[in-house]
Amino acid sequence: MLDDKTIPDGFLPCRFEVPVPFSDGMDLYHRVHAQGVVIGVWVQDKYRNGGQMAHGGFLMALGDIATGHATSELMGKDRYTVHVSFNMNFYSSVPIGCWLEVHGRVNRSGREIVFASCDYIVDGVVLGRADAVLKSAPIKLGRTAVRDA
Repeated sequence: MLDDKTIPDGFLPCRFEVPVPFSDGMDLYHRVHAQGVVIGVWVQDKYRNGGQMAHGGFLMALGDIATGHATSELMGKDRYTVHVSFNMNFYSSVPIGCWLEVHGRVNRSGREIVFASCDYIVDGVVLGRADAVLKSAPIKLGRTAVRDA
């Protein structure tokens, strides 16, 4: 387990083309690769629930970011991407103080509908999985991009 709060090699601060106030306040990192996107974060006390574990809403937000980012990488950043549905299965709690990686990938894509998923991994152990359906469509003339990742 990583425990000195260093960021693993290959991860960069997670910032997007347009400001996203919700996630810009989180200390997120990302790594893009051929199979998708990995979102990494040190799970801090500010992300916990009433116990000593990461809040489920925080975990779902990370999955939303990972699947949206993976979709934007595949479909193109000149499109808008929004989630149609998102479902997460929690296998185990995510402890405070750990380095969490959320591995997002696109499983299948059509012209505008994308099926994506992500795994939540700590120390090589999968602690959860999420499945998402997203819409990724060209930006219509006169409209600005809405970024979901």
